[in-house]
Amino acid sequence: MARAATANPSQMAKLLLALPRYEAYLKPQAAMAGERDFRFCLAQLLQDLAGRLLAAVEMRGRAFGPQQHEIIEETAEDLGVLVTLLNRRGAIRLSRPLPRTVAELGEIDARLVLLIEQAWRGVHGLLHPTLAGEEFVLEAQRLGGILEAFAEASEERNRRLGLGWESEIGLDPFTGRRKD
Repeated sequence: MARAATANPSQMAKLLLALPRYEAYLKPQAAMAGERDFRFCLAQLLQDLAGRLLAAVEMRGRAFGPQQHEIIEETAEDLGVLVTLLNRRGAIRLSRPLPRTVAELGEIDARLVLLIEQAWRGVHGLLHPTLAGEEFVLEAQRLGGILEAFAEASEERNRRLGLGWESEIGLDPFTGRRKD
């Protein structure tokens, strides 16, 4: 009986244990520690997926056609972009009202955990030895959709934490004005 691909159980357990406790985010040090742990676990899983893709290309390079090779490398690059998105800099500032923001963040985090699991299955499916031609392209598109949903959820999460793109250039994400 074939087993479905699931993310490394110990890494998934670490990820679930690292889910933020937003009540503690009112203290800057607690917020930074909680974010570091959660983002590190997510990034580690994404990097593992990229590593699986690149290792498969290296081990079975000739078995893949040029289009498959290119798609796999692009997907690995997309995973790297997601890691960069998770590493958004800035001071964490939860928007008000706090109970609503905490509930929204919890929902986004649950979505990210599910998307990581789906991405793991998608990579496993993409690397299936019998997958070729149009089936390969369709599987790659499905995986691309999962990664796009992950990027959107990550960006939404960053905004809720006050870490929208504006934080990268020193603007307040809530007002759009320069932080003083």
